[in-house]
Amino acid sequence: EVRRNRSHTREGAIPKEGDTVPHPKALISRSRYFAVVLTLLAWPPSSLWSQSPRHDPAQDSPAQEVPELIWENPGAKQRLANDLSDPSTRPQPPFRFVEEDLGGSNPKVKVKDAQNRLWIVKWSEEIHAETFSSRLVGALGYFVRPTFFLQQGKIEGVKDLGRAESHVKEEDGSFRNAAFKLIPEQTPYMAGNNWAWINNPFLERQQGREQLNGLKILLMLTSNWDGKDARDVEEGPNTAIYRSTRKGRTVRFLYAIDDWGASMGRWGNPITREKWNCEGYASQTPDFVKGVEDGFVKWGYAGKHDSDITEGIVVDDVRWLLKHLGKITDRQLQAALLSSGADDGEVSCFSQAIRNRVRQLEHVSALPHKPSN
Repeated sequence: EVRRNRSHTREGAIPKEGDTVPHPKALISRSRYFAVVLTLLAWPPSSLWSQSPRHDPAQDSPAQEVPELIWENPGAKQRLANDLSDPSTRPQPPFRFVEEDLGGSNPKVKVKDAQNRLWIVKWSEEIHAETFSSRLVGALGYFVRPTFFLQQGKIEGVKDLGRAESHVKEEDGSFRNAAFKLIPEQTPYMAGNNWAWINNPFLERQQGREQLNGLKILLMLTSNWDGKDARDVEEGPNTAIYRSTRKGRTVRFLYAIDDWGASMGRWGNPITREKWNCEGYASQTPDFVKGVEDGFVKWGYAGKHDSDITEGIVVDDVRWLLKHLGKITDRQLQAALLSSGADDGEVSCFSQAIRNRVRQLEHVSALPHKPSN
């Protein structure tokens, strides 16, 4: 059963009325609240906002089980860079100011673009890391909110800024170096319901365990040290459950990590950890995989809930992930890094270090070991 915790309101969250939200299975009869915008933005169907499966609502019944997913097959095309053949997937100017968002610790505002889509615009050291890491994870079949890096732009109607004042000029609305993260207004984040690494529907399913452990490996591959989950109510979890509806009926519950900003630096404790620092990322790469014991992979990773994230991953889980991760080319990595705002030195440094980590996984996948029990 999904742990029920009241969490902090997330960026773009659409909480329900009242103080508590029932378990997803209890929500089937209440699925008329929202209609979901599920349009692929720059990634294949692995994106959180991808097209829902073909579904005939007339065949539903109140007792019908609703699928709970943490991953879906991304297919043959695993694009990492922006889809330049369809520029409409990116935020489209002109951008209209909605309000400043004072939640969290980073300066940010909400805007609407030319297609009337709502975006959260953020300025911080996280913007490159979140753009790249979420793009990588989304390309491999996990659910993410599409995020884009914009080097510059203008926001119309800016007024009464607080924290964001140093990043947006009120006289003309100009800004530089920002991350735009999509907030589909009709997509409900299930505030009050969440999941934990040790408490989720995928632990007891063979395929579910592979998919969950694949997500853990990607968390470590990107050195994301902020694995807060449903147990971290006061801090605010980075895990999330979204409810996908079609014609008023719930068709899927999507389990995700919703914040990838604390990545691509050095993992570790609050004193040593970093974000978007290739020198630190590369220095820890030799310790990414520490070895294999009785078929269980040992990791050098350290971060929030690290024992829950590192333990229980077997060689077969690595093999499963490499079916998709192994298709990512150096050219794709480099293009994705560039489109996330990396400079030439960072592109070279990060792409080499990531490839080194993937090779360590490939070495593990070649081992014959299986767990003893």
